Amino acid sequence: MIDPSTTTIAKQQSYTSWSALSFIAGLYAALVYWWLFLYFSGSVGELQNYLWVILLTIIPIVGGINGLFIAHTWGGWKTVFGKGIMLLSLGLIGWSLGDVIWSFYNIVLKIEVPYPSLADVGFFSIVPFWFIGMIYIAKAGGASFRLRDKGGKFLIILIPMAVFIISYYLFLSGKAVSGDSTLATFFNIAYPLGDMLTASAALSAWILMKKFLGGKMRLPIIILVFGFLFQYLADLSFSYASTNGTYYNADWIDLFYLTAQFVVSCGVALLSPKRVV
Repeated sequence: MIDPSTTTIAKQQSYTSWSALSFIAGLYAALVYWWLFLYFSGSVGELQNYLWVILLTIIPIVGGINGLFIAHTWGGWKTVFGKGIMLLSLGLIGWSLGDVIWSFYNIVLKIEVPYPSLADVGFFSIVPFWFIGMIYIAKAGGASFRLRDKGGKFLIILIPMAVFIISYYLFLSGKAVSGDSTLATFFNIAYPLGDMLTASAALSAWILMKKFLGGKMRLPIIILVFGFLFQYLADLSFSYASTNGTYYNADWIDLFYLTAQFVVSCGVALLSPKRVV
């Protein structure tokens, strides 16, 4: 059992988390409304498209900073659960930094689709951060004990196998991953595959953590699963569109990215210790 530092600190953290959650929910709604305007007006390559992408940065960075405070309340790097939340939060912040670099290429360097570029250093950070973070969270929930059961071992073997088969038929066996360079081809494969592995780790955690903290952490984890799946769909679609030259800033793929970062930020916010005190 993992206990927050104190009940008072947990309650204070809850207020902060709900404030952050309310802010990003309001911003998400506003950005979706703006996206609808851009999409139906046929705006492509305009300044307003680039501004929309810049504002997309705010949601993951707010969600990530909020997550760092939540992780600190759980003990930060000193506890397994705290480490998991910390890594999820760093992934959100890393993605937002990647978006800032992407926008610099767009506005300052006048490069419409800088891929691959230095922006991928930030974007790709979510793969190790989120995957390892979910492994820590599953471990905190006692997954290692459940793995002694035949059912637990079966799930851990079955889920990655299913992920590999689905990913292979969706993109590894197709021509959509063939980029203009070796690095582009690598990212076209690594992004969606990493997303699916992260979603699989999260789903495993959700299944194996039925008794962790009275089951109160299953809701945020299943929300994280959906966030990772949105990220997977966005990365897979971007790989295809960028290869075929059909991607543009603030298109429907970016709406998927916006939704993924919003959903993951919500899942992290709901890991607040107030849920269990």
